[in-house]
Amino acid sequence: MSGREGPAGHKEKNEMMRPDFSNVIISDRVTVLRNEAKKARRVRIAKALKR
Repeated sequence: MSGREGPAGHKEKNEMMRPDFSNVIISDRVTVLRNEAKKARRVRIAKALKR
């Protein structure tokens, strides 16, 4: 349900959280998590090689 279909209260809520802006935040989080996963993988490989 989009905010435009419902009463005015929902419309204000939808304008506060713009979909394009939230998508930017999500993509930033995804890139950060991918970088952390790469670092963790490197650490695991380094520890395995030290054994």
